[in-house]
Amino acid sequence: MLAALSAAAWQAGALFFGLWLIPMGLFAVSTARMPRVLGWALIVGGVGYVLSALLAAVPMLAPLGEALAYLASVGELWIIGYLLSIGIRPARGALTS
Repeated sequence: MLAALSAAAWQAGALFFGLWLIPMGLFAVSTARMPRVLGWALIVGGVGYVLSALLAAVPMLAPLGEALAYLASVGELWIIGYLLSIGIRPARGALTS
């Protein structure tokens, strides 16, 4: 019973992981502070997470859902590496000291 509860919690968590990546990707696309391709990777990854949570309920489509979750890892690892190595760019017209 605890194993089933854990699996259901991870499926619900995938939904929230995806719903977090979509606004972050929209921010990256709409501003010039990060590469636009990175923003689109986050948006696609977020949608993939949401679809993976929905497809996990259908046993025949569960492998496709897992593949969509792996797609989101590209955007997640890229944003982590980008923020740790380069950081966020200053806003246009911002004064730098």
